[in-house]
Amino acid sequence: MHFPFNFQINPDNDRKSWDKIPHRTKHMTDRDTAVILAKKTARLFKAEVRLTEGNYPFTTSGSYFRHNEG
Repeated sequence: MHFPFNFQINPDNDRKSWDKIPHRTKHMTDRDTAVILAKKTARLFKAEVRLTEGNYPFTTSGSYFRHNEG
């Protein structure tokens, strides 16, 4: 079964409010895979990535991943 995960990328050099950042939805089999992808994306773009689960990303609280985290 696949679940919708929403990714938002907020670059360090241009910080914006999370509701102004467009989201990308990707259907994945589990949360662990989505977390790995969010961490890789944060490192690749040197940004903060917000990961939410569900159909509407702006009403749920999310997990945040920064590029400089271990």
